[in-house]
Amino acid sequence: MDILQSIILGAVQGITEWLPISSSGHLVIFQHFFNINVPIFFDVILHLGTLFVVLIVFYKDILNLDKKTVLYLLSATFITAVIGFSFKEILESFFSNILAVGIGLLITGLLLFSTKSKKGKREMNFSDSLLIGLFQGMAIIPGISRSGATISAGILRNLDREKTAGFSFILSIPAILGAVLLEFDLKGIELIPVLTGVLTSIITGYFSVKFLLKIIKKEKFYIFSYYCFFLGFFIILLTFV
Repeated sequence: MDILQSIILGAVQGITEWLPISSSGHLVIFQHFFNINVPIFFDVILHLGTLFVVLIVFYKDILNLDKKTVLYLLSATFITAVIGFSFKEILESFFSNILAVGIGLLITGLLLFSTKSKKGKREMNFSDSLLIGLFQGMAIIPGISRSGATISAGILRNLDREKTAGFSFILSIPAILGAVLLEFDLKGIELIPVLTGVLTSIITGYFSVKFLLKIIKKEKFYIFSYYCFFLGFFIILLTFV
């Protein structure tokens, strides 16, 4: 993998990690159609760039977490970890299955579109955190957006949109760290492309998350469903042509 490829993949990661259109799904699509072969670990380590974005944008929220919210974060993370460890081999197989990505994008589209008429302002409780953790576990499948699934889960439970988004972003921290540790393998990894890709994902990810927060505030989260439907059907169609 050369520097240009790492920049492209880093940009794809940074933009699509926060926009609810599946970063892992887009990485699989780009690698499949542009014949870019990289280890799963490279895909995972690109998430470190988006992790830094969370720390930059939400550092005040992180520093001011109360005990109840920490409990909810731990509960959601536990559910995600159980799913990740229990179905690791099956889930990894989807990273080489372009049809699975197309189906995953359709699922994401349905989740996003279902939030269109929801305008809840309820505070989160323990069962909400477990459901969000479950949806985050589902999003390990490429094509199912992590931010899309977790924020949609909260909105469908009539939770406050902006607070749910903040919870989702902070929840990504242990999920990303866990994925990196789970897939840690430096074999075949070149340092310079990795650093270039991560830096690119940080820069693009920062602007991406800022844009998404504005969309959520305007209660237009569902608009990303149209893109997911289009791309999902397009990818599925290509697999049968």
